[in-house]
Amino acid sequence: MSTLNPILAGSAQSVEAYQQVIEQTSQAVVQWLKQPEMYQGKSVDELRERISLEFNEQGLGNQAAIDRAIEYFLKDSLSVHHPQCVAHLHCPSLVISQAAEVLINATNQSMDSWDQSPSATIIEMKLIEWLRARVGFPAGDAASSPAAAPRAT
Repeated sequence: MSTLNPILAGSAQSVEAYQQVIEQTSQAVVQWLKQPEMYQGKSVDELRERISLEFNEQGLGNQAAIDRAIEYFLKDSLSVHHPQCVAHLHCPSLVISQAAEVLINATNQSMDSWDQSPSATIIEMKLIEWLRARVGFPAGDAASSPAAAPRAT
């Protein structure tokens, strides 16, 4: 395991690294959300000139990687939640969905097989069943996700 970028596991080192980077990124997102402008970023040409990515075998380490992600990505991101942007293709997310993404990301589940997502599969199936009933489709396999259907038996 790299000491620069520990794998998220049960070790004290990885748990501590996880807490640090999640706290740092959460604080950066909070500051970004408080910006009054929809977009503080640069033009396409300015972004091309400004963003410099260097790749190497050792990596950057968590702190430098997060610092660069905040600098190169977050600061120049469009605020789709902004009132001047809400008519865009995708809508602002819910606060609870952002919390759910933290859980999904930390568990690194994959919906393509039961062994990688046991509880997520059941949640997905129950959600699809609820949606099916809400729209009035008949019971059965008429409304199932491609990922959950093979695992339902």
